[in-house]
Amino acid sequence: MVISHLYKYVFVKTLKVAGTSLEGLLYTRAHKNDVFTPIQAPLPGHHPQNYRGLFYPPHDAKLPNVNSDKQWRELRRLYKYYNHMPATLIRDRLGEEAWDDYFTFVIERNPWDKTVSFFHMYTQRNDLDWSFEEYVERGPYVTSSHIFTDGDGKILVDRVLRYENLHDDLQEVFDRLELDLSSDDLPFANNIYGRPGRDYRSYYTPHTADKVAEVFADEIALLGYSF
Repeated sequence: MVISHLYKYVFVKTLKVAGTSLEGLLYTRAHKNDVFTPIQAPLPGHHPQNYRGLFYPPHDAKLPNVNSDKQWRELRRLYKYYNHMPATLIRDRLGEEAWDDYFTFVIERNPWDKTVSFFHMYTQRNDLDWSFEEYVERGPYVTSSHIFTDGDGKILVDRVLRYENLHDDLQEVFDRLELDLSSDDLPFANNIYGRPGRDYRSYYTPHTADKVAEVFADEIALLGYSF
């Protein structure tokens, strides 16, 4: 997750959408006052900064889409801002005036494609010899709508970039923010899990496709994705 006070933007980070790669690229234009949260696997050239601070978890628990148990864990680490933080909480801690003034954006991805990507990462990280069908039945899944919506399901960010059109969408954001960056330079930091170059649809049976549609119903309804 990134807050740039210099360029006045907030990048709300979801999962399996090249978010870590984008954080690394954005860090090349970081200002000393900007917020960059820690990421799970440290990325060369990316240095977390300005993410620590005190906060009041009982207040946070009243906000939509906030896990109160997680807030107590983050308080013990003094993580005022953290990776994959929901927009409701970022807005609350940043302040509504700044939130409304800054350009806020998120990246999302076709849920069936995202599920295939996460299947490869999850099973390899955990050394699991699961078939794709086994994974779909067991989970876990990387749903993201709670990260960028409020309690009524309203999208809170100014723009949802599509992973399927990330090169062009991201360049439009860079140009809007007057960031001297090119989407051509976006690395893919977590593209290390050996996913074959297969169309995601080839992984699915009718049953597993329907199962994923059920799990990601909110994101499909919000963003109009189809199998």
